[in-house]
Amino acid sequence: MRGKSILTWPGRAATALLLVVAVHAPAGAQTGAGASAMDADTALLEMRQAARQKDTARLAALLPLLAGHPLEPWAAYWELKARLDTATPQEVQAFAARWPGSYQEDRLRNDWLLLAGKRRDWDAFRTEYPRFRMRDDREVRCYATASELMRGQSASAETAAQVKQDWFAQRDLDDGCLLAADLLRQAGRLTTADIWAKARLAMEAKRTSLARAAVALVSSDAALSFARSATWPGAARVPPNSRCWRWCAWPRRTRIRPRCSSRARPGPT
Repeated sequence: MRGKSILTWPGRAATALLLVVAVHAPAGAQTGAGASAMDADTALLEMRQAARQKDTARLAALLPLLAGHPLEPWAAYWELKARLDTATPQEVQAFAARWPGSYQEDRLRNDWLLLAGKRRDWDAFRTEYPRFRMRDDREVRCYATASELMRGQSASAETAAQVKQDWFAQRDLDDGCLLAADLLRQAGRLTTADIWAKARLAMEAKRTSLARAAVALVSSDAALSFARSATWPGAARVPPNSRCWRWCAWPRRTRIRPRCSSRARPGPT
């Protein structure tokens, strides 16, 4: 999930409940040496705020206070997540070894897979992806398809359908599904009509950047024309062909037509 909150699981309400449990747990179970129960709980709240601000120095300073605390896995997750772009694979593996089978372990793996995909580090991605248990991130699924296509594997009809479903469901621009869609287009598994349909859905949702990125898969000229005319209300771009390359205003939820209708009119210049 792209832009995922660091407090997700299943949300802030669950985190608040865990904090209440921690406060009422026996003091000996809450703290490590040299820290009181209140100190640890306060440090946890401060770490949550520091994680939101990506204050890596503050997170590193507070982390030792959470040793032995029931929510120490969250503290360790926040600290490593905030500096994940500079962390080593060994640090990520050490985190997984320390908290095996936990939610935080798999959530950090999710974050690491997204980073590996953005870096096009397919070897690292393929190493960790089979260990990803939740499989709940659309962009990671798209990266998984892209990684196979990048090494010459063919995409099945089911794989193409899954990418199309994930790409169409995305409401924000992401690198993974856009990359997978482009590779599937090159492989003949995604049609130009599919791409224009995605652009139309994005415009209906008022996601102009998402629509523009989809159109750019067709051609850079199309993306430029689209960008110039994206503010025209009710407009949808028809796929280019030898007879028609004009703007048509169609009702919402209408299929993109291969040619302009009698209602077609030239777009703004």
